[in-house]
Amino acid sequence: MKEDLEMCEDAHQKEVQEFLHRWEKVIIPEFENERLLIELEAQKRHENEIEEFKEKSKTDAAFKFRPSANLLNLERQKEAMKSSFVKEAFSISRLTQGDKISPNLKELK
Repeated sequence: MKEDLEMCEDAHQKEVQEFLHRWEKVIIPEFENERLLIELEAQKRHENEIEEFKEKSKTDAAFKFRPSANLLNLERQKEAMKSSFVKEAFSISRLTQGDKISPNLKELK
């Protein structure tokens, strides 16, 4: 009876060792290969989708960028401020030409 139990235990240990060996040497590497293939396939599919979207956005009017009224208003304000700064800088440079300095500029210093 004791011998039968030992034989059964040895057989069970051998099965477990075979399973662990197969798990480490066959199943896990196959799983990793499959995972890498799926990952590469998904990456290629995403790249293709991005390229299709880029092509579609170039040709389709629905995908063209249309700035909002607020953005257009901000752009106009920015341009107006730029032009007023340029005008102000030009007038200051005209005032400071030569050796004489305008009284307005003396106050700024």
